[in-house]
Amino acid sequence: MGARQRALGSDRASGAGDPECDQRHTEILPDSMCAAMIDEILKECESTGLFLDEAPLRVDSTNIFGDTPLHLVCRWGDAEAVAALLAAGATVNSRGDKGQTPLFCTESTQVVDLLLAAGADPTIKDEFGETAESFLRSVGQRKVADHIGTRTKKY
Repeated sequence: MGARQRALGSDRASGAGDPECDQRHTEILPDSMCAAMIDEILKECESTGLFLDEAPLRVDSTNIFGDTPLHLVCRWGDAEAVAALLAAGATVNSRGDKGQTPLFCTESTQVVDLLLAAGADPTIKDEFGETAESFLRSVGQRKVADHIGTRTKKY
């Protein structure tokens, strides 16, 4: 576990008894994470320097490239943080840098499953005409690309 994951994972508050937690959190997140956890995730996104003009950062804030916190957290591979942002209302098909959605940003099959369950559209193409599956395959993420292909045969 990396330092960032330790910092987020060990200090995250449970939503038990917290009036700020809502039903969406308990449906998606087994430990019913609350607004405090979302705040921690957003603060970690702010600390990267990629959201310079956004204060305070919100779930669907965008940086100068058009990426949202969900794009960034998907790159980290932190499934718990991805689930929390989705539960908090992050837009799963938001287009960021080069027209790519968060599905293009993941290197984790667990994160792929969360995104697809939340309605990620694997048929969306970026500005180069690539889907997330074909893009990930082109950058050497064969396992994740194969997983997307297997999970989305219905498309």
